[in-house]
Amino acid sequence: MQNLTIIGNLGDDAKQVDLKDRKPFLAFSVACTRKNKAGESMTQWYNCRTSNLALLEHLTKGKKLHISGRPDFSTFTDKDGEAKVSVNISVDRIDLI
Repeated sequence: MQNLTIIGNLGDDAKQVDLKDRKPFLAFSVACTRKNKAGESMTQWYNCRTSNLALLEHLTKGKKLHISGRPDFSTFTDKDGEAKVSVNISVDRIDLI
């Protein structure tokens, strides 16, 4: 089993998603920024989801989080035709920092 742990900031308020054939969940994106060897900031985005609906009011834009969960990777083509990788995390644990 794979587990991914990250510390980052929410890019926007979490949204509750209600799909017809599934239980509702919260969806949110977390940004992790680091500096490369040249000193430039680089940001990696992670798409996250949790079934813990009680967290909705706490998961607001800019909050710093420590999360861990099961990663899933997919590829897509952006609007400029460039291939990109999307990292999606099914969150098992969330700590507000």
